[in-house]
Amino acid sequence: MKCASWRDLGLALGLGCSFGCVAPEPEPTTQLASETVLGLELLGTERATPIDHFVELLVHEGHVYVANSGFGIAVMRLEEDGGLTLTEAGSNPDNLPQEEWVRCTTLALHASSDTLYCASDSPIFNPDLLVYDVSVPGAPVLRERILLEQWTIRDLEVVGDTLVLAAFEDGLWSAELDPGGAPAPLEQRAEGNARLVASVGERIVLGVADMQGPGTQLRVLDPQTFAELDRLELEGPLIGLNADSSGASQVAVAQGSLGVALVDLNGDTLALNRTLEAPGVATAAVISKADDLAIVVTLSGAFAQTFEGERLFGFGPESAGAYERTGNMLHAVLHEGELLTSDWTWVERWAIEPEGEAANLDFPRGVYLRAGEPARWRMRNPGVVDLRVEFWFRGEHRFEFVVPAESSEIYSLDADALAEHMPGDDVVLPLAVRIHDPAVAREGEPLAISSFVIAQPEPGAETPPPPGELLPPVMLAATDYELFDLAGRGQPTRAVFFSPGCPLMWPELEDLSWQQVHGRDDLLGGRPLFVTDTDANTNNAAPWAALGVDFGLFGVEAPAEVNDANSPRYGDDLYNAFVVHVIPGDALASDYELDAEGRVRSVERTYRGPWSLVVPWDG
Repeated sequence: MKCASWRDLGLALGLGCSFGCVAPEPEPTTQLASETVLGLELLGTERATPIDHFVELLVHEGHVYVANSGFGIAVMRLEEDGGLTLTEAGSNPDNLPQEEWVRCTTLALHASSDTLYCASDSPIFNPDLLVYDVSVPGAPVLRERILLEQWTIRDLEVVGDTLVLAAFEDGLWSAELDPGGAPAPLEQRAEGNARLVASVGERIVLGVADMQGPGTQLRVLDPQTFAELDRLELEGPLIGLNADSSGASQVAVAQGSLGVALVDLNGDTLALNRTLEAPGVATAAVISKADDLAIVVTLSGAFAQTFEGERLFGFGPESAGAYERTGNMLHAVLHEGELLTSDWTWVERWAIEPEGEAANLDFPRGVYLRAGEPARWRMRNPGVVDLRVEFWFRGEHRFEFVVPAESSEIYSLDADALAEHMPGDDVVLPLAVRIHDPAVAREGEPLAISSFVIAQPEPGAETPPPPGELLPPVMLAATDYELFDLAGRGQPTRAVFFSPGCPLMWPELEDLSWQQVHGRDDLLGGRPLFVTDTDANTNNAAPWAALGVDFGLFGVEAPAEVNDANSPRYGDDLYNAFVVHVIPGDALASDYELDAEGRVRSVERTYRGPWSLVVPWDG
């Protein structure tokens, strides 16, 4: 799909005037378009199903192949006009016998034989390596299923004519590929919690998780013998690993809240060059030394800067151009001077203009609050251009702000204004957002559009509890099956409702785990507690070695006393009670920041680490 103009999209969303403006009326202007050039301009977006869960992507013969979790592989054609067109939606498990289900979270390509490989961190049925024929562009055909001894695969990489598999605590494995792309039997090549692999020149760089140590360990391997040639330890979690797109001897290591470490490979020796920072949780990085380009990909969007970091020239937020903000960026590639992002529920295509500006805003998807209280949230303008942000409801302009360049400030609506403009007896105010150059008239072309929700609990509803309320009693079990009340821990807590088998949640689990192990959980709203119906010590979260993290179990993995205590109040599923579905999001993610007395201070639907844009309740 090629993006329509922002004006066309705005009309489709119902944009159009006046809600007790909380900012002075702008000076009259007749300018209808900005002279500002966007450093990252959205060209097109596409999805495969209404419930996509996109992870890794790659490009082959003019098509984007993207791992779509339980729907296998989706394929989109890159159109000459900048759009994306779906050519293959993948496999729907509802239409297949269980033994034919496909789960795909990582991909690799053997280009010379037109062979694509797929594997998963959490298989649905069997731990398979799936081999596809992609000789007809855009139409993959499953050629073979190879049953693996290794239950979980984090990453696949093709190095020359060798397929390399990073298999968590089962280490690193490889298989030689014949001219047709068929793999020989696998051989183990290295031990350790192997996570990620990058091919750099004539060497392999292996990323190993080392939660007992500083967090990340990089190893240089000979691709023929897999002998270890050098090792480098980095402080921080290992979330992404990308080689330089232009072939320079360098890798970018995404480390969540700590940013991106740029590491040089000098011959066979690794050396830390510097760290790229961005106000988000880094999941990947696209670097090209030859093109003077470094893009930090975070859960909340892509931040484009010059290679040496002198200037931020672009910001592309998650869910850009989408009618619902359910995206989180997990992976990206550079292709023929454009950026392609895997944004969980969307694939996006961006034009890159290094002489442009980061003229877009970072703000939460919404706020959840008690009736009668003001709505307060933070907006971040990462660029050097002031921006005007307008909020519209059902075709009427309601209010607006001017957000200064390079700022992160709190904005608010008082309770009276909010009560006046909630539609009827509704408790949800869905707002369309237009982001403008302040010099452009209200009826002019916005630089970007988005959405924002202000929501209150249903009258009389106990859950989900908004900020300011005490959390009601919730019985959980620790991994040793000792019972405890979530609200009665007696310490500040960040309670994360999450699903262990979901790739979207892994960056948060990895990041919070590292923060806690290294004594930094005070920065993130309290000691993390992961609330789940899956025992992550013995089930599909175990390979991530989330050492030192507290889990609160309910459901089938918990003792019967847990469900006996909870079900009269919440039913059998705590997710339904506590996930704040009225704020857009996905994958059951809802984070509650609790004080030591169990009072809710904030609720978030997307993890931003130390760069949260939610304003905590302070009484």
